[in-house]
Amino acid sequence: MAGGPVRRHWQGRLPVWLSFWLVLIAGRVALWALWRLVPVPLAALLPLIALDAAILVWQSVGAWRALGREYGTGAQVLLLWTAEAGVLAIAALSTVLWLDLLAGGFYRTPAPPPAPEPLTRDAGAILIDGPIDYALLARFDATPRDRAERVILDSSGGLIYAARALASRVETAGLATEVRHECLSACTLVFLAGRSRDLAPGARLGFHGYRLASDVPTLNTADEERRDHDWMAARGVTQEFLSRIADTSPDTMWFPDRAALVAGGVLER
Repeated sequence: MAGGPVRRHWQGRLPVWLSFWLVLIAGRVALWALWRLVPVPLAALLPLIALDAAILVWQSVGAWRALGREYGTGAQVLLLWTAEAGVLAIAALSTVLWLDLLAGGFYRTPAPPPAPEPLTRDAGAILIDGPIDYALLARFDATPRDRAERVILDSSGGLIYAARALASRVETAGLATEVRHECLSACTLVFLAGRSRDLAPGARLGFHGYRLASDVPTLNTADEERRDHDWMAARGVTQEFLSRIADTSPDTMWFPDRAALVAGGVLER
């Protein structure tokens, strides 16, 4: 009968060498080794510990009953007590193992996040597209700069602080900037950081005044805008152009034509 040995062990009817030494001792050692060798996801940890506890009860009760049947009478009582103490010690060691597994599972150091994916390279150009945020900044930092001469921008804007950091990196690396489609809002800071600046026919730059969302009570929108306008002025942008930017509502976008961009110092020609 397939379930016969399982029932006979539980009832204590197997020989002691089989019930105590093989099922309990060897079985526990094998299960302890599995716990240590096989990584267990946190979601499966509690169910597997509950299953292992049920197996331990079956192993221990069967071994205890077999020991009592074999050594419960006569002069072997000391041997019986010693073996039963061994059963209790195994149960205690298993409990310690489970607690250690729980502690390791709930307090294990999280895996480090994956490394940022480098931006696309096209010959001597680094392609920057999408929202300008700190994730894009990390991708730019992960992008090899060897033989890079310029960055090609295609962005509707993003976070002003990330744009400042990206503009600083572009300027420090001495990269030219180019726009083939559009570069709007915070993206224009990165564009102005270029060693030289080029706008393809049909491409456009979009500017507007500042509106900063922040929970920092000391943050002053006008001061932040003035800071960036001073930076833009140092790169050749005229005060008339900057005034037009400041006068443009944050809810709209000003798209100056090429003549205005050249007259405003944004483009050379």
